[in-house]
Amino acid sequence: MSKVEKIIAKQDKRKAKHKNVVKAPRINYNAQGVKHVSLGTKTVELYFIVHTSEGKNYAGITDLKGMYSYLSKTNYWVHNAVDKEGNYAKGAPIRELVQHCAGVNSFSTGCELIGFAATTKKEWLTTHRKQLSKLAEVIAYWSYSTGNKINSRTVKGHKDFPLGGHTDPGKGFPMRRLRRAARYYVKHGKHLAVNMGGVA
Repeated sequence: MSKVEKIIAKQDKRKAKHKNVVKAPRINYNAQGVKHVSLGTKTVELYFIVHTSEGKNYAGITDLKGMYSYLSKTNYWVHNAVDKEGNYAKGAPIRELVQHCAGVNSFSTGCELIGFAATTKKEWLTTHRKQLSKLAEVIAYWSYSTGNKINSRTVKGHKDFPLGGHTDPGKGFPMRRLRRAARYYVKHGKHLAVNMGGVA
């Protein structure tokens, strides 16, 4: 059995454990039909990567539509996106190979957060709470769907991959609290608030 086959076998066991617990997040904007560059199908899934769009949030799903419209004119694409209000857009199935993070596209899923890498930790945990809670739900479903654990090795920021010199989602992003909330969702099938007091 190859290394990839062993990884997939372990993932399949974890998927079975959480069957019927984690539900797919409700889609507010389906961008899967928007024309984009697809590079084929991934053979194995190892990472969930958080990006920031470096664009402003607008009411409703205008911001999500605008981001995917912009990306459709480039060679880049992303599987998921969440805006500040917690609206969720689906851009591609998990197994679809798209260009969102240089060097690891072949085994990763990406999610754009409408917002900026310069956002402070306090801002993320107060004015962006709905966004973080929805992102935790998206990560939980990714974990269930792929059989990956949620930890510092699997859920990362764009900045954690050196190619391209990116800094998102920024120094103030509460990644540890996000992972903890997502793990809670996998286990219990419901939200755990992400707030200033920690995860409670």
